[in-house]
Amino acid sequence: MKNKNTPLIMAFVFIVFTMASFPVQKVNAQDTLHFGQSVDEFEFTIPTDYDHKKQIDKFTKQVKNSKGTDYYNNDINSKNFSKTSNKLIPGKTYKVKIFPILDTVKSEDCLAFLKQQNAFLVGAQGLTLLQSMKNDKFPLGTRIVSFDEKESLWKDDDGNFRVPYIHHLSNGNWWFALGNFNYTLGKERYLLCFSEK
Repeated sequence: MKNKNTPLIMAFVFIVFTMASFPVQKVNAQDTLHFGQSVDEFEFTIPTDYDHKKQIDKFTKQVKNSKGTDYYNNDINSKNFSKTSNKLIPGKTYKVKIFPILDTVKSEDCLAFLKQQNAFLVGAQGLTLLQSMKNDKFPLGTRIVSFDEKESLWKDDDGNFRVPYIHHLSNGNWWFALGNFNYTLGKERYLLCFSEK
């Protein structure tokens, strides 16, 4: 006697065979989103007197009018960038990596890549602290971008969410400026990544 369930069994076997013949491959974000291997990796200990609320304004007073500062965006201050996804902990040691962007990407791509690295998003606070203590780690002729979630970024009067970055010029001088979250990023941009030691 013919089994009534035979067509269903045959269909199931066909599906299993098809899936086995064409396995699903995991997508590597580093390949698809065009991020390179880190150009530098080092440990960084947060000073015990670090103050999250005052970090940016403290940095501004130190460097805004100093030799080597060609440009400083006045909108980069502790009030505008008070919100961060992660606050740096005084006395704690983090691992820091700097990743190059190899091709045109969106801000959302950068965030997705950083999350794959288990990054702490530390915004302008982390960027300014590194500039004041480890600026020799930033390659000349590059723009180092410190991302955060869109909701944690400062929104200007035109409704644009702004992303802080440092541009290290080839002559050793630098700019501290703001990009636009809605713009794409390309070569000569590098992602700053804090993570667990």
